[in-house]
Amino acid sequence: MRDLRDAAQRGVRVRLLVDDPHADAHDELFIGLAAHPNVQVRLFNPLPVRSGSRTTRVLLSLHQFERINRRMHNKLFIADNTFAVTGGRNVADEYFMRGSAANFIDMDVLSAGPVVRELSSVFDSFWNNELAFPIGVLGATDLALGAARDRFDALVASASSAFPGSGSRIEEQLKAGRLDLTFAEVQVYADVPAKAAGAGDAAGPAAGKGGPRCRAPWLSSMNMDLRSSRSNTELGLAIDCPELAAEAASLIEQLWVSSNYRLRIGNGSDRIAWIAAADDGELVHAAGPHTDWLPRVRLGLLSFFVSEDLL
Repeated sequence: MRDLRDAAQRGVRVRLLVDDPHADAHDELFIGLAAHPNVQVRLFNPLPVRSGSRTTRVLLSLHQFERINRRMHNKLFIADNTFAVTGGRNVADEYFMRGSAANFIDMDVLSAGPVVRELSSVFDSFWNNELAFPIGVLGATDLALGAARDRFDALVASASSAFPGSGSRIEEQLKAGRLDLTFAEVQVYADVPAKAAGAGDAAGPAAGKGGPRCRAPWLSSMNMDLRSSRSNTELGLAIDCPELAAEAASLIEQLWVSSNYRLRIGNGSDRIAWIAAADDGELVHAAGPHTDWLPRVRLGLLSFFVSEDLL
């Protein structure tokens, strides 16, 4: 958020659209950011209760459960209608290998060309939707604009650098002003904002060009669960490119297979077994790895009350 403020001070027009529940009641930060020139902040499908912990806010908002259960799960970053970043990554420490307890591995695609205009249209459809509320009409504050800016500046002053000298290949190319790009046909798939209000269908072609072809990596914001298909709004790209498909498959093999579990039905039963790679073959877990009896009992009890659609 500090980097967004700095960009705005350089003259960049910043529009930030945030899904509300995981904003964790940081209205003060959003209000302070929006108080800076060139910045607009909107919350999509916000919870009616604005204060307290995430759990408290959700519990006190259950009278609007049908609405608040539908989240904007899209992940999209667009710069100057020239470049766009899409994928499954959230903006959180755990997605940049900086989490203290655990980290998530995800992949992004940096896009250029006509597809960026299509993605920009998707963003605009959510930004201009009736479910997108300016932070100023949601977050209560008695601070004047100048005081809100000063408060924001104080809150973010001690934050560490978002990218402490990562020196990635893309970063170096951006600094040099010249990118190595792979040219390919791409199809944008996006849910309509109305899905978050309980209307509209699952993701379809954003521009009506037909379905994806084979040899196409897809890795989008959508998870393989009922929540993504039925409740959340999602966004993805189908890219017809054997080179990128091979690169994606290689990355999955290198980064994920060695640190994840393969699932299978246990021998002679209908229970799931977790299979881990080991130096001498396979290591089979009869129950969920890295758990003890207490979380397993808790999850078992919850399974009687929580619909699979909510997972």
